[in-house]
Amino acid sequence: MRSNGCRINCNPILAHFKQKFAWLPQNGPREGLFVPIETELRFRSTYRAIESAGGGWMSSQQTKYAARYEDVLAMVENHSFAWVVSMAQGLRATPLPLRPRLGASGELIGFIGHFARSNPQVEELRQAGRALLLFLGPHGYISASWMRDRTQAPTWNYMAAQFDCRMTMIDDAEGIDDCLNTLIGSMEEGRPNAWSISEMGERAARLARGVVGFHADIISSRSVFKLGQDERDDVLADILLGLEREPGGEALLAPMKRYNARRI
Repeated sequence: MRSNGCRINCNPILAHFKQKFAWLPQNGPREGLFVPIETELRFRSTYRAIESAGGGWMSSQQTKYAARYEDVLAMVENHSFAWVVSMAQGLRATPLPLRPRLGASGELIGFIGHFARSNPQVEELRQAGRALLLFLGPHGYISASWMRDRTQAPTWNYMAAQFDCRMTMIDDAEGIDDCLNTLIGSMEEGRPNAWSISEMGERAARLARGVVGFHADIISSRSVFKLGQDERDDVLADILLGLEREPGGEALLAPMKRYNARRI
């Protein structure tokens, strides 16, 4: 299995806390990349152009697999079951459904979610106030059996994003209701005979006492969309054809075509 271009560290949690990342779009709102900086920045709707990498402070791999802002936002909306990782007393992680929180101008500023009150990670987050959120979008094995060039090696293509967040735990009944209604409302929207929590009556309040809500405000972030950008044209064509024939391959096929549109 080739490691060429694989930007997910063997220990992504520890690697993240050694060096923070933030989003600084390169060519306006459609093209963006994540670069390491010392200060902590949030996503913002006013885009600042980067005219040059300068002094070698940005690696070619970071530019190669750069993710577009709107694609990151779509991924966290459509693949919203994420890992919430904390390090207060050793590594601890909980998979949770999260919903994005947008600022006044529509920019991604954080996430909203809830824990079971009995989860020991809740108290750790109260103390530490910090968590790493890990999202994984479409991903899959790229088989060398698809290649006409038999010297090619297999690889794994994927879409991934991580967010270093400041956590605010929510205990009041009104705040918890807002967390639950935000999640349920977004999941039920557009369904025939959509359900709302108000239909539970008094039982809703009893169940709500068993959860703790939270807001996760983005401090910094990093995203990697490894979608064949570094493949030769003939190899890329073989991969796309292989995915067309592969059961379930369409989930990865669409973003790969989008990120290589000028070559196909």
